[in-house]
Amino acid sequence: AQFLDVNFRFTNSALRATPSGNFETAEFVERVIITGLQKKPTGALLRVSSSSTPLEISAYGKSAIVIRKPDVPINQPWEIQLQF
Repeated sequence: AQFLDVNFRFTNSALRATPSGNFETAEFVERVIITGLQKKPTGALLRVSSSSTPLEISAYGKSAIVIRKPDVPINQPWEIQLQF
């Protein structure tokens, strides 16, 4: 059977996704919403393997942000580091 289990963890201003399982797919992450922030970040950096890409962030209410189209495959490990 094929499955994909993704563990999401938010620590030290970084959201980390760690997938496990056996599921081949071409699907990408469409958006990420992070809530409960004490202050708005000035930017975000996507890290996949050994590459880093800056991401645009938008306010989403008073204590949340939305990151649209990080374009990272759902079945690969990745990290979004918020910058303050």
